[in-house]
Amino acid sequence: MTFVELLNTAFQYGFLLVNDWGYIGLFILVLISSASLFFFPLPTNAIIITAASILDPGLVALTAGTAASIGDTVSYFVGLGGKEIIEKKYEKELNKVRKFFEKKKFFIWILILSAGPFPIDIVGLFCGMIKYDFRKYFLAMSTGKFIKMTVIAFAGYYSINWIIRYLGIGLIG
Repeated sequence: MTFVELLNTAFQYGFLLVNDWGYIGLFILVLISSASLFFFPLPTNAIIITAASILDPGLVALTAGTAASIGDTVSYFVGLGGKEIIEKKYEKELNKVRKFFEKKKFFIWILILSAGPFPIDIVGLFCGMIKYDFRKYFLAMSTGKFIKMTVIAFAGYYSINWIIRYLGIGLIG
């Protein structure tokens, strides 16, 4: 399957799901994609773009940002659980790393990485392992996710017709 065929399929299924289920369908898809820790990749951006072409882009951004924020906490808690294994051997080093990152404004880096096209799961695992304050992690990660989802939703809203024409996508429905 070529990249264009993959995008075409993602747009069609995203269109059908969002058309039938609305914001709930969008929430479920983004939640599953965000909580999957690399195992269940979905073309979330294509689905958000499609949803923004059907629904209100502001509410699409809010729905997707909320679902992504909740889903991405999974990696933090997996890292927190994994820390028990590593902490026995490297407790001193983990404490040094945690203090270093708290001094170096790691909050800003989490926000930037969450807002970009980066795999935030790795950051969540790391933050859990060093016992970075969950409230700070969640606030930074959520802010970044809301920024990212807002940009994707509105970019999709204003460019969906061009995308459909350029890729030759025929939406069902």
